[in-house]
Amino acid sequence: MLVKSAYSIRKRKYSQGFTLVELVIGITLISVVLVTLVSFVAPLNQRSVDPLWQVRSVTLAQSLFSEMSSKAFDENSITSNGRKACNHNIDCTQASALGSDASESRRTYDDIDDYHNLVLTGAQISNSGEETLTQDVIDLFLGFSAQINVFYDDNQDGINDADTDNDGTIDVAGYIGNQKLIRITVFTPDEQPIVFATYRANF
Repeated sequence: MLVKSAYSIRKRKYSQGFTLVELVIGITLISVVLVTLVSFVAPLNQRSVDPLWQVRSVTLAQSLFSEMSSKAFDENSITSNGRKACNHNIDCTQASALGSDASESRRTYDDIDDYHNLVLTGAQISNSGEETLTQDVIDLFLGFSAQINVFYDDNQDGINDADTDNDGTIDVAGYIGNQKLIRITVFTPDEQPIVFATYRANF
């Protein structure tokens, strides 16, 4: 009878469950473990997305470079007899006048400096026919943006030759050169800038 009573007491004691202190300690430990796991997994997840964005950035920049490669070096390179190098019989466009004419749109750009200061975002990121680039009805460049700058850089130092103090403004408005730097900056959805550049010579 005494054995049965002791067993009953032990059974009652063990069937009471966790105490409040044990629950709080358990929740705290689980929280610490979860925070630690998330701190490791989140950066890995971000790094797994970065290569995809980089590939799409390269694709976008290459597409724009290809489109621009079919255009003339300068507005004054275009004559009724076809394209000819400017700075021979007629001067190339002055540095301060680089950019598109008011009446031009991307569909009608005919020389590379028409693209100067062109900014493309969202649905504006399209092919030269201004058709949005999609795959299976999904916008391939959703969240991306691109900015294009074209300027004279005869010494190939990456700096605008007409901007002598490199402050972003033209100092020598009448400057004319024979090489233009095309710089395309693609911004990924997380605003990371990726810069692509190439030169185009006057010929």
